[in-house]
Amino acid sequence: LPNGYPDVQSSVMFDTTAPEYIYLDVITTIDSLFVTSGEVTFELGDNTVNLSNYGRGMRIDPYDLGAKLIVKGPGQITSKFPLQIGGNITFENADLLMSDLTLEAGTILSFDGTAKCNVIDKGSRILPSGREIGKFTIDGDYVSQGQSEPTGNLVGSLAFDIKGRVQNETYDSMTITGVTDLSSAIELRWGGTFDPIATDSFDILDVSAIFGNPPLIFNTGLPSNLRCRWSNPTPGLRGGGDEILVETTGPILFDAGQAISLTIAPNEIAVADFDGINGQDVAITVSDPSFGLGDVIVFLNNGSVGGVWQGFTQQTAIEVGIEPLDIQVIDVNNDGAANDLVLVNYFSNTVTILTNDGTGTFTTTNVTIDSGPQYIAVANYVEDGAGLDDIAVACDSNNMSVIQNTTSFVGTSFSHISSLGIPNPADILPGDVNNDKDFDHIILGQFNDTLQVIEGDGTGIYDALIEFADSPLPAGSGALEVAFAQLNGDSIEDAVTVNETTGTISVLLGGVGAGISNVGGGLGSASTVSIGTAPTDISVGDFDNDGDDDFIVSVVGDASSMRELMVVRNDSVSTIVLSTGDSFGAGNVPTLVQNGDFNSDGLLDLVAIVDLTPDGISSSPALSVFLNETAVVVSCPGDIDDDGSVAVNDLLALIAGWGSSDVTLDLDGSGTVDVGDILVIIAAWGSC
Repeated sequence: LPNGYPDVQSSVMFDTTAPEYIYLDVITTIDSLFVTSGEVTFELGDNTVNLSNYGRGMRIDPYDLGAKLIVKGPGQITSKFPLQIGGNITFENADLLMSDLTLEAGTILSFDGTAKCNVIDKGSRILPSGREIGKFTIDGDYVSQGQSEPTGNLVGSLAFDIKGRVQNETYDSMTITGVTDLSSAIELRWGGTFDPIATDSFDILDVSAIFGNPPLIFNTGLPSNLRCRWSNPTPGLRGGGDEILVETTGPILFDAGQAISLTIAPNEIAVADFDGINGQDVAITVSDPSFGLGDVIVFLNNGSVGGVWQGFTQQTAIEVGIEPLDIQVIDVNNDGAANDLVLVNYFSNTVTILTNDGTGTFTTTNVTIDSGPQYIAVANYVEDGAGLDDIAVACDSNNMSVIQNTTSFVGTSFSHISSLGIPNPADILPGDVNNDKDFDHIILGQFNDTLQVIEGDGTGIYDALIEFADSPLPAGSGALEVAFAQLNGDSIEDAVTVNETTGTISVLLGGVGAGISNVGGGLGSASTVSIGTAPTDISVGDFDNDGDDDFIVSVVGDASSMRELMVVRNDSVSTIVLSTGDSFGAGNVPTLVQNGDFNSDGLLDLVAIVDLTPDGISSSPALSVFLNETAVVVSCPGDIDDDGSVAVNDLLALIAGWGSSDVTLDLDGSGTVDVGDILVIIAAWGSC
């Protein structure tokens, strides 16, 4: 090229900085095709490109340089042998013919056409037709590798654009003629000028045989007063039934915020009722600009007068160590009031415990630990019968320090009892991911894109040979923070990571992975979906009081192009269904978000650090409180006829639809109206 034709022995490589266009006027057979950089478009016309190399006939972006291949039909690409590919590939009105196509983790495949092969998905992102509307047909099996092995896999995702009510014209669809393993995340991208309404339904998947369930349904762009209910496609039916039903719901809303100016931007925030009156208060850690001792500053809640919240009053700073970073609430003496504080001092290599006398007055205790302490987790790691909160600290020196709480009636006492080598620990949390009643350590790897579980045994002491259960995140995620949430109602905590570099979040189900020695009970594989640009912070809570955890993410919004706080609402029944909602705080760069009920109205509010003059030149840090203004909607899943009660008429309606896939009657989201739905009605019997 450009003066000749490659032949069956040719390995054709494109390495370019400018877009390249290749127009085929003959059927061509080559050994292999490589695109290592740049964007290359093949205009096939009615012609075919045959690949003859075994297994490596096509390699796109092998060096992660952002290379992309676009194939335009109506011709096709064929391969004599199974093909394994990665990178960013788009098929526009084109076909692919081979026995097996394996999509490597991180592959982005946009496909408007037919893949005449089995598709094995090891953690890719498949988009029918890319950013346009179209149909992707797999003439073979679709195998999701997400949950098929104990560890080491990523969950792939299927992303559908919905811009209207006409299949393949205004919303995407897929058809799979073979067996479908639907253990992939589903992304629903609502957009354009389309305004969906309650009772809209969409058939996005036609299958002939199916097993598995999506671990996550994620909506972006759906109006915040609507939610969607998911039902697995019914195999063998023409059209497969409608998988998506739109329903009404109440949006999660916050006010514009009330700010308290600060002299120095804090490093972290903690929320608790420190003085026992007027509701929850706030504490922040602040560094000394001159590299001296830092401070903890407490803001006590002034309560409400005449239904109007009166804000906070700043207290005298409490001197701590050099460069205080993470701060958490702890119950030092097991008195049932979690109103004490623990924080790390990075350059002092200490942990400071602030014991509260119940009025907001604190006594200081310092414990020396491993160097470079950064992140804290509080739980009863050492089961010595006292039931006291212990402390685990992730340190910059590649260690985790465990500090036992030995406080008694004699006085406050803590001891550094063990250190465990951990490469590049970042955020750390306590959690019981295997439901064995012992607290585990969940540690986010700072540079290795993993979430590690060290299963606790109640001693707090670990030898160097202890096994880790690693759950990988997508390569290059840049995960900054991890949080636990009750997402699917199984009473086992699930993990959510915030991935700054890729603009995504990853959800890992608790209690489904292999755990240590493959005995079960670890975290599941990561389902990763796009949320926006550079997400950094997350706060988990039930912000609409519907019984499940929602979360708030600090992210650069697509519409505002400014950092803001984005609501992610949880609408799960059995399958996890999450939807991005309204955003707020744009223009003031909100970060370090935490939650608490500051005006004592029964709804969780938010507190964040903002910049009142975000001009990039100066900084005006402030503590801003966003009060929750959500109108709580009473959930009544068994009230089929919407008369305000679950009664005989609802049961009769269910019986009339017995055995069908009617999503309005499939109350448990199993895909079929059956006994499980009757149990939902019985459990909810009576007035809503």
